[in-house]
Amino acid sequence: MSVLIKNGRIVTAVDDYRADIFINGSQVALIGKDLAIDADKRIDASGKLVIPGGVDPHTHLELPFGGTTTSDTFETGTRTYLRGLWEAWWPRRAEFERLKIDSTLWRMSGQRPANHPQRRLAALAQMVRLWPKIRALADRAEPGGIHEFFAKLKDDYWDFHYTVTSKTAARRMALVGESRVTEMLANVFLPLAIIRDEACWTDFKKLRAPLTNQRVEVAALRLFGEGARKQEFLKSVALQQGLLQIYEDFCLRDASDCAQCPFPRQLAKW
Repeated sequence: MSVLIKNGRIVTAVDDYRADIFINGSQVALIGKDLAIDADKRIDASGKLVIPGGVDPHTHLELPFGGTTTSDTFETGTRTYLRGLWEAWWPRRAEFERLKIDSTLWRMSGQRPANHPQRRLAALAQMVRLWPKIRALADRAEPGGIHEFFAKLKDDYWDFHYTVTSKTAARRMALVGESRVTEMLANVFLPLAIIRDEACWTDFKKLRAPLTNQRVEVAALRLFGEGARKQEFLKSVALQQGLLQIYEDFCLRDASDCAQCPFPRQLAKW
């Protein structure tokens, strides 16, 4: 059975707009304005709210409250979550088979807990779900708005779990941390914006770097020693990008070739 809901006000966690919704069977097949589609049933939702669910999906696992404990245990809550994922994935598995990543390529150890690949996939799933919003953010290319969006990105399960087998964390963890958002600004959002408008380069130069890495530190140390210039370069995302390029083009992993480094000669030619 198909249903066409017309002229409703659609309200989600991130959007509020008027549009039509076409439901085919048990799935929302299309959302858009003035849909001209034949359906078994038509509903006029003029003046009404259309929301994506009337059941609160939030749950507490093994939570003591009022002298009792919530019925969902860690095990039953995790099994329910995985069952929901499986039922959503199974009907579409053949469609995405060609995109499967071989299991030998996954690295599950040596990561900070919040950066576990399972959490990264959960964050990516939320980003795909909100892709129109991300496209709009990319078009505007406002660093503050992008940081705000990712700070509010949530998943009821993964906000409190490191992996599918970990215990529930006491405090919420960001799906995408501040340093990762800065990396996306530097490597995706702002480069695309600069192609459209070179004035966006100003925003790129203003980005502050919350973290460094060994390659950046090595390049800065070899160029500037332990002086103030080194710290200045390490605090800027744009300058860090330059240091990374210098490291990749000219530096070895030890200082054995610094005396013969071709970088000063290259600078003289510029």
